[in-house]
Amino acid sequence: MNEDKLREIEARAAEATLGPWYRTEIREREVWSGEGLIARVHSRVGGWADTLFMAAARSDIPALCAEVRRLQKVIERFQEHLDTSRDDVFYP
Repeated sequence: MNEDKLREIEARAAEATLGPWYRTEIREREVWSGEGLIARVHSRVGGWADTLFMAAARSDIPALCAEVRRLQKVIERFQEHLDTSRDDVFYP
């Protein structure tokens, strides 16, 4: 995932209503935050699953973005190590 795409995702997450989001037993097709109703799921198929997905997305998306950034740093360090190792082998 390139930096521009990651920034777009993070910007959308930053603009969303603050979390955590949740669904209630009584209103199982609605997603709520401390500020009020976020979304109402109208789908007859997957309504429960869709509601759970949307409620979890407010926490999942920032966590996934952080993990992508962490892994990108690991890859960068590994690549730097490979580059240094190659120099040692080919240019003693």
